[in-house]
Amino acid sequence: AVLIRHSSQQQQQQEDAMQQTCHQLQHQHHQHHQQQQLSRLSRNCTANSGRPSGASYSTESCTLDHVSPHAAVHSSSSAERQQLQQSSCTWNDSSSSRSSLLQSWTNLTWHYTQPTTSGLGPVDAAQLLWAASQFGREHWPDQLWMQQFWETSRQQIGHYNAQSLTVAMWAAYKMRHQPPRAWLVAATPVIQLQLADLQPAAACQLLYVLAKLQHRPNPEFMQQLLSRLQLDSHQLQPRAFACVLWSLGRLGYQPGFTWWAVVLTHLSERVSELGFRELQNVVWGLLELRVKLPAGLLVQLQQRLLELQPQ
Repeated sequence: AVLIRHSSQQQQQQEDAMQQTCHQLQHQHHQHHQQQQLSRLSRNCTANSGRPSGASYSTESCTLDHVSPHAAVHSSSSAERQQLQQSSCTWNDSSSSRSSLLQSWTNLTWHYTQPTTSGLGPVDAAQLLWAASQFGREHWPDQLWMQQFWETSRQQIGHYNAQSLTVAMWAAYKMRHQPPRAWLVAATPVIQLQLADLQPAAACQLLYVLAKLQHRPNPEFMQQLLSRLQLDSHQLQPRAFACVLWSLGRLGYQPGFTWWAVVLTHLSERVSELGFRELQNVVWGLLELRVKLPAGLLVQLQQRLLELQPQ
């Protein structure tokens, strides 16, 4: 009787093990099938964009131009906008005269705001860089000005807030100036202390700049930043979703199941608004991180590609 019971227990254990193995194989097969579908979707995006296969899309959909150190910098009232429009209508000089005047003003600005001598405040410096990034290359600060800015701001880093540091980083990168490693190391802890105060769009830009710089902060920083984004994911625009997913793929950072569950739910509500370039970034980021998608979301992405193909 003892031998029979022992044999029966062994048989049951073997059956349980076989059943568990079958479940694992089914899960792996499902995940592999989904990855194949995402890869096919990514190839279709590539075929329609003319990009080389496997390209990590770094596109304009990640540049959220509406973020500045203070919302008041560019969110004027309707009366102010009307006044600006009226004043612009009274300008009778030629475009070359306007360009010449703007260039002269730019030269004076960079001359009188030397970071080492002008006493330019943190918020003012961030606003200045943001404003310059909205113009063409001829109005950008030169290498010497930026070097002085990085050095001076690193010494005063405690006086900056997370919003100003983020905007300064993003604007500088847009103007093709990368912060030195020492500056990033000094700025990261200051930003981390105030991540909860970042505007949602600024949090997207911060993640994007870190990805472009290939600078991956410590796990605690990433967790806090992504928690901030998760909290406001229902407010994110399609361009922001594309920015976040592309950046995570570039950094190779996996947020975790709960984060994906929330963010993908809100993404599914915005799929119909994705442009072609944004769809490329979304698909590339999901594929790079091997995310397990809800079946409905994968179908939505495929349908969105079909809708955009005629365009």
